[in-house]
Amino acid sequence: MTITLMVVAGATAVGWNGVYLGEVARRCQPGEVGEATAAVLVLTYMGVLVGPALFSLIVWLSGSYAVGFLLPTLTGALAVFCLLNCVRSDAAPRAA
Repeated sequence: MTITLMVVAGATAVGWNGVYLGEVARRCQPGEVGEATAAVLVLTYMGVLVGPALFSLIVWLSGSYAVGFLLPTLTGALAVFCLLNCVRSDAAPRAA
């Protein structure tokens, strides 16, 4: 059972990067694809580097894991809000 769950988790987690970069490339000008994908990957992986240290600092300063988990929760909520606004703006009719 555990191995099956691990295989399913691994199979579904592998593809996010390609979808992410494909969407970035689709939304930018053809001559700017390299710059755009590089920029989003730098920002994405900056979170991987800075996130754990920031979490540790927040827990250390506040003395509470709850406060430490609040930051990623708020960041995720902000991302959902931004994505919903982006989808709505794409669905709106464009003036010709």
